[in-house]
Amino acid sequence: MSERSIKTRSRVSHSSRLSNRSQVSDAALFRAEAAAALAQLTFTGKETELKLEKTRLEASIEILNLHKTVAIANAKADALDAALDTTEQASQKFTMQPDVKPETAMQRTKEYVLEHSQEYSPSMPSLEKLSEYRDSDVIPSSEQNHSIPLQNIPLKCDYISPPDGALLQEQKDFKQLYPANVKTPAARDYNDIQWTLPVTNTYSYPPVTRPRVPDRDSHSPEGSYQHTPDVKPALPIKPDSNQLTGDQQMSDLVRFMARREMITSGLVQFDEKPENYRAWKASFKNAIEDLHLSYKEETDLLVKWLGPESSRQVKGIRAVYVNDSCKGLQMSWQRLNEDYGAPEKIEKSLWDRIDNFGNIFERDCSKKLREFSDLVIELLAAKNEGCFLGLGNLDSARGIEDLVKKLPDSLKRKWASHGTKYKEIHNVLFPPFSYFVQFISQQAKMYNDPGFAQTFQTFGDNKPEKYRYKNTPQRSSIRVHKTEVSQATGNSSAFTDAKTMDLTKGCPIHHKPHPLYKCRGFRSKSLDERKTFLKQNNICYRCCASNAHLAKDCDKPVSCTECNSDRHVSALHPGPAPWSVRPPEGSDHGGEGKDNGAEATVTTTCTEVCGGDLRDRSCSKICLVSVYPTGQKNRAIKLYAILDDQSNRSLVRSEFFEIFGSKGQQFPYSLRTCAGVINTSGRRAQGFELQSLDGKTTISLPTLIECNEIPNDRTEIPTPEVALHHNHLKSLASEIPKLDPSAAILMLLGRDIIRVHKVRQQINGPHNAPYAHRLDTGWVIVGNVCLKGVHRPDLVHCLYTRTSEESCRSLFPPCPYFYNVRENYDMNVCVTMQSSVSTYKSSCKEFEDHVSHSIFQRTTEDEKVAPSLEDLAFMKTMDEGFYRAEDSSWVAPLPFKPQRKQLPNNKEQVLQRFRSLQRSFKVKPDMRQHFFEFMGKVIQNGHAEIAPPLNPREECWYLSPFGVYHPKKPQQIRVVFDSSAQCCGVSLNDILLKGPDLNNNLLGVLLRFRKDTIAFMADIQQMFYCFLVRPEDRNYLRFFWHKDNDPAQDIIEWRMKVHIFGNRPSPAVAIYGLKQAACQEEKEFGADAKRFVKKDFYMDDGLKSVPTAAEAIDLLNRTRKMLACSNLRLHKIASNSSDVMAAFSSEDHATDLKDLNFNDDDLPMQRSLGICWDLKSDSLTFQVSSEKRPYTRRGVLSTINSLYDPLGIAAPVTIQGKALLRDLTSETQDWDAPLPEGKRLSWEDWKESLHQLKHIQVTRPYVSVSCSNAKYKELCVFSDASTQAIAAVAYLKAIDSESQVHIGFVLGKAKLAPCPELTVPRLELCAAVLAVDIAEFITKEIDTNIDSVSYFTDSRIVLGYICNEKRRFYVFVSNRVQRIRRSSLPEQWHYVSTESNPADLATRSVSAAHLKGTMWFTGPPFLSHSHHLKPETETFTLVDPAQDTEISSF
Repeated sequence: MSERSIKTRSRVSHSSRLSNRSQVSDAALFRAEAAAALAQLTFTGKETELKLEKTRLEASIEILNLHKTVAIANAKADALDAALDTTEQASQKFTMQPDVKPETAMQRTKEYVLEHSQEYSPSMPSLEKLSEYRDSDVIPSSEQNHSIPLQNIPLKCDYISPPDGALLQEQKDFKQLYPANVKTPAARDYNDIQWTLPVTNTYSYPPVTRPRVPDRDSHSPEGSYQHTPDVKPALPIKPDSNQLTGDQQMSDLVRFMARREMITSGLVQFDEKPENYRAWKASFKNAIEDLHLSYKEETDLLVKWLGPESSRQVKGIRAVYVNDSCKGLQMSWQRLNEDYGAPEKIEKSLWDRIDNFGNIFERDCSKKLREFSDLVIELLAAKNEGCFLGLGNLDSARGIEDLVKKLPDSLKRKWASHGTKYKEIHNVLFPPFSYFVQFISQQAKMYNDPGFAQTFQTFGDNKPEKYRYKNTPQRSSIRVHKTEVSQATGNSSAFTDAKTMDLTKGCPIHHKPHPLYKCRGFRSKSLDERKTFLKQNNICYRCCASNAHLAKDCDKPVSCTECNSDRHVSALHPGPAPWSVRPPEGSDHGGEGKDNGAEATVTTTCTEVCGGDLRDRSCSKICLVSVYPTGQKNRAIKLYAILDDQSNRSLVRSEFFEIFGSKGQQFPYSLRTCAGVINTSGRRAQGFELQSLDGKTTISLPTLIECNEIPNDRTEIPTPEVALHHNHLKSLASEIPKLDPSAAILMLLGRDIIRVHKVRQQINGPHNAPYAHRLDTGWVIVGNVCLKGVHRPDLVHCLYTRTSEESCRSLFPPCPYFYNVRENYDMNVCVTMQSSVSTYKSSCKEFEDHVSHSIFQRTTEDEKVAPSLEDLAFMKTMDEGFYRAEDSSWVAPLPFKPQRKQLPNNKEQVLQRFRSLQRSFKVKPDMRQHFFEFMGKVIQNGHAEIAPPLNPREECWYLSPFGVYHPKKPQQIRVVFDSSAQCCGVSLNDILLKGPDLNNNLLGVLLRFRKDTIAFMADIQQMFYCFLVRPEDRNYLRFFWHKDNDPAQDIIEWRMKVHIFGNRPSPAVAIYGLKQAACQEEKEFGADAKRFVKKDFYMDDGLKSVPTAAEAIDLLNRTRKMLACSNLRLHKIASNSSDVMAAFSSEDHATDLKDLNFNDDDLPMQRSLGICWDLKSDSLTFQVSSEKRPYTRRGVLSTINSLYDPLGIAAPVTIQGKALLRDLTSETQDWDAPLPEGKRLSWEDWKESLHQLKHIQVTRPYVSVSCSNAKYKELCVFSDASTQAIAAVAYLKAIDSESQVHIGFVLGKAKLAPCPELTVPRLELCAAVLAVDIAEFITKEIDTNIDSVSYFTDSRIVLGYICNEKRRFYVFVSNRVQRIRRSSLPEQWHYVSTESNPADLATRSVSAAHLKGTMWFTGPPFLSHSHHLKPETETFTLVDPAQDTEISSF
């Protein structure tokens, strides 16, 4: 409010009138400002008190500001009036008569307060109504909602001046700030002016008491409340304004708003921890105490502020007691008290917190000790309540043992000292727990004292590095001349919170199936970052695989594959990651000059590598190896070997002969170097082997010649420290062994052992930087490793130089000296030279001899299909470009053809197809929904990303998506990208290499699936999408889709990050990656898990059988973990063993087996690789399609092919259908033309008979005993032929440990005889060839040892052909006889009668209804005879050779 101006009219004029008025106005203005400052200071104190309160409510501050404004304005006005009156009395030179009637300050204040009260709160009663209701007891109902008692409306203000009364409390406070002898700033120059300070009492509105308004049909929780609707709320008695305290001056409105604010923002969500329940409950009750909520309102508020599980329970109770909210509220609190407020639960929760609290170390003592202090104080408070009986033992040494263990060693000793003194002083057995709490609190206060914080930090930092990490290699102290510090680029906070994640289900950082201890991203961080992450997420420091226990309680065996330590896993190895980091594309020298590490890199130049002698250091090809005499590995010694490809012989020092006790004869030889020729002599050593440190490579050494001129400079040995100081070599630090002081340089390996010089892998690095080679003996570093080239060598080694005598012509003069060893054979001693693969120039003659001897050599691989040139190019692309990303996923390039066309821009073409797809969505709403659901999962799982802008002239390709439905899954769509769509005559698939068929043979997988008694099948989830596309190739996989997968949003460009359905190479890439994943983890998870993945998977389906359920569970668990390391999830498990199924959660079961009881429920049929498996009976059966197809060539062929029978179980039935197809189509060439009606009946009869196949069941295992445990196994193969077809069928004969014979059907095969017909002998011979092919395939694929193979035929003519040695056949017979004898011996062939030959059934065909009763599934009876282990050998001769047209008469 502005200062009030008063206009007056003077009756007497005076010359100094204006001057006096000006002085008075100035004086009044200054005093008004002083009074305003005093009033403002007073109310500032009030405001500060309110701000210190937790409510900090806006309403309270506004009301207080209103009072402050009133006081300031009135203080200024009164000070001005007082100054004017004083001036008039002193001057007496003129008199003033106001035009208006003077008003008292009280009246003006009254008017002001009433006026501005209405402006501040429009809902308050008006001034007229206040006057009307002032003497009334009750405000009418229309005004009562304001809850403002009339007695507290400030209609009267009291003014107190110093001469007439005492100052208010605010003035007293002001006097404390400005004592009597100290002048206030405003009064120092105006001591002669008396003034008063108007003070307005702060009004308040006490709450109107009212009873709780109960709900209809409700009763009080206490059972004593009676509904009284007519009771009026009583108004409080008006307090004396002089007796009001600060608390009484708070208005009812402010209190109500404060309570409301506390409910909306002051309360916290219940975290469902029992130890916090009582505090939360008290806070909740206190907040709603004065709100007088109904029972329904309190229940609703309770639901809002409870946790997920507790809220769910209260909601259920509220739904039950919907008509009795009082009872519902009572039951809700009862349930919460039982679940979270029970002393036992609170006590258990407290002990769990103690167990989960990690040990306190000196380096983090300040923070952790404060947290520990709070925890023990909470324990003491709970113990003192007396209801937690389990906390009573905290007064004993055993009770606080676990607490003391968590303290650092220094505090443990200090507590022992304090506790001992307490026992002696108080003469007690042990100090009480309260004393321990007091001790911890004092220590926590001391450690967190700001004045001593630096002291404790210094104590923690002074710990020597060697005591921090026991397995970290130590370096000797050196001088540092030049140090470079690079800026950190990473962010240690990038890790995702993993406290709530189940670590058994995947990585908490990438949220993928690989475990944390296998996470490459986690391993690539610094050790401090890794430990910080484990600490923040309460993960075990020992196994890194659980957040349910601490390291001290971990009983899992751990080992580090990098240092062989049993104290930590590889993920916590102190050194850098062992794998090579893939360099970024587009940078020179592979990008090794760029450091993308997350931590600041400190590079100590020169002396960090070279040492303190200020000389440079150069590394050469020197490897640490083991050498021992052949067959005497126990005598192996470690030594360093120099690899010198310029030396033509291998040399050893004299110490080598002394170590192995060799005392051979001296032989003369000449040693030629750049220094000249030396004629000397030395011993020879033969029969030694060299082995690499990892044990993977063993090489036979050539003759070793004694020579002591071998260089012995140990500074040239590569070490891990050298690799660590070069960015491009850091990944090799763990691959290079530490310097072994006990191993001497005793050997030099020359060109006579060429294998050790072959480079298997190479890392180049920048120009003038050292490079690394991976040899069979290990990694070596070559070059000057002195950083920045500060130092220069003071010694030059030139011993490894040799100029080849056979070198090409050169303009440069040849070196007259070279390092060459030439033996003298004067002593007629024959020296045997052992060498590996020779080079062309030095071993031309040996190479020619090798070719001449092997050019006609035949191998077992000659009949196999060899890869094409494109297949080899694909494999080369994969070998070079296949790598692992930071999240452990495999990344593969798109395998482009070496010579390919440039792709055109097909953007407009694909956009048109996408618009067409949108139009089809309008016609097919179900497909639209399925499509968006599928694409939503693709985007959500990170398989697609928004495509970035293209660079100018950057090549790219757009793909058109379309949906494909599985016939058996009409509600499940698979979105496929059309990579074969052409634009300008070229498509993406046209320029991509398809790759070789890396799949296992499907029939072989099924044969192994039937081998043992316990079987299971599993599937890899979205196998194609588990393999990422190299980032630089992703622009070839661009497509159009809606932003955020929302059909209402714009269409934008996306691109796939994974290999997709529709790309030609995707199957080959996925299978290649799957096998790579198995090979990568073989060492940890076992060779059998690798074999399962590599041999028993067909695409993404795995089928396997093992002898026992325990083996199946173990194999599945290890395989799942193996694949999870590469983010491949093995799920959809189905097994004939209930134990196997019970070992895995239902979410890992096959889709239709989830939540089923495997002992009682009917189990649905399982389908995989085209077969139907009944889990209950453990048998294979058929599912015949009932779809009606037209009587046309296409329809008949479709019906026959719909009966998928890879094992030939129904071969006698299907061969008849094939014969009918040939007869029916012999007269019709059109695929959709009707077939002859005369043969329709035969076709319909055969088609209807197929439904009888549903009743045929063949046991899945071959025999009732496991093939792996049978003591004898024989494969019996029968063959037969007719003019209609040829057939062969195989049975497995197994004899168990009790000599019981078991026969099982293995495989059947039938083929139509060709037209025109062959002679019966020729057909029988073809059937015998079919039998040999079947036997050869089974023995190769069944993956078990077959002791013998026997062949049976009912054709003596064929048996004579096979046993013939002298007579010549025509080519047809001769070729087939040779094929038979290439894979079998005549002694293996036997005669069987037609009645006992099961293959005869397939040549004549049998109806489906009668097949079950034949010997097709059991074999002939004579196979079951126990005495028939091996058929008797019989010699067969030619049958009537003179009349046989197949036998030549010449």
